[in-house]
Amino acid sequence: PVPTLHVNFSKALIERFITGYQNDPQFAKIYLSSPTATDRWDPNQRFFKETNGLLYFRDADYVARLCVPRSLRWEIIKEAHENPMEATH
Repeated sequence: PVPTLHVNFSKALIERFITGYQNDPQFAKIYLSSPTATDRWDPNQRFFKETNGLLYFRDADYVARLCVPRSLRWEIIKEAHENPMEATH
């Protein structure tokens, strides 16, 4: 099985992700045009929004990967590497 990590985002952080998607040159158009997870799944549709508004990408194995807007990337990387509760090292 594919390793997974389950996390719980605060509403404030989810809003920061959504704002980040809307302002990110890479994700703005994708975010607006992506269906929600409750819509009928199309294997040709690589991006989808979860019901909370977070954007995911299905990789080559159709595993959902969270999209992180550019405005939050360093913050997420720093949290994952410096937080003693994380398992990156």
